[in-house]
Amino acid sequence: MSDTPIIELEGVSKTFGYNAVLEDVNLRVAPGEFLGIIGPNGGGKTVLLRLILGLIAPDKGLVRVLGRAPDEARGKVGYVPQFARFDAEFPISVIDAVRSGRVARKGLLRRFSAADHKVVDEALSSLHLKDLVDRQLGKLSGGQLQRVMIARALVCEPSVLLLDEPTASLDPEIGHGVYELLAELSHRMTLVIVSHDIGVVSGYVTSVACVNRRVFYHPTSDVPRDLVEQLYHCPVHFMPPRPSDLPGPGHADHACHCQESK
Repeated sequence: MSDTPIIELEGVSKTFGYNAVLEDVNLRVAPGEFLGIIGPNGGGKTVLLRLILGLIAPDKGLVRVLGRAPDEARGKVGYVPQFARFDAEFPISVIDAVRSGRVARKGLLRRFSAADHKVVDEALSSLHLKDLVDRQLGKLSGGQLQRVMIARALVCEPSVLLLDEPTASLDPEIGHGVYELLAELSHRMTLVIVSHDIGVVSGYVTSVACVNRRVFYHPTSDVPRDLVEQLYHCPVHFMPPRPSDLPGPGHADHACHCQESK
């Protein structure tokens, strides 16, 4: 596997008006990494994602995605926003919604090929949506809709997938199902997920970045909540653990050595 980072930020700062949202941020995301981003509201998490996506430019510093400027890498970056905005009464089906992600890659006027149909079918299968292809989006549950949005992002065949609070409106049981799907996807691509949920951080991701104006990076998934809250003022919440996550005999807590990302 290449040592070239999928995402790299060097000395990045971003200010809106008189508000310094991000200051001297350094971050490297390696190929195949599953990075969890945590931090308080207003700490800069969404701005960080927007910089990576190339939707805004830094005031200072460099952002590189797949070794290129973010706007040059957009075709290889998938994005699932926190809230899917659509008219619940609009008669669009699951299959059409997922296909629309492929249109964004191909261009509006190009016809679907056999290869395109295969990619869409594989995304529907991997997200367990084959039984829902004809259902209208407005008739889906929150968890089902979230899976459709992830499938839509996947048909672009991204090298990296960014997700902003993908379970914010879901109950814990459904949320765990979404994270299990993301864990499966992490074997195929680099994932970056924004979450307030320390249960996700400790149970699924391979690294953690706490964003609160600056970025503090931890290379493992074991991050004690009290340490994060005390040192970096990042309020986080636990999801109820899955049975398989409960500690067994001889379980011991692990020390956390968080450091500012360099």
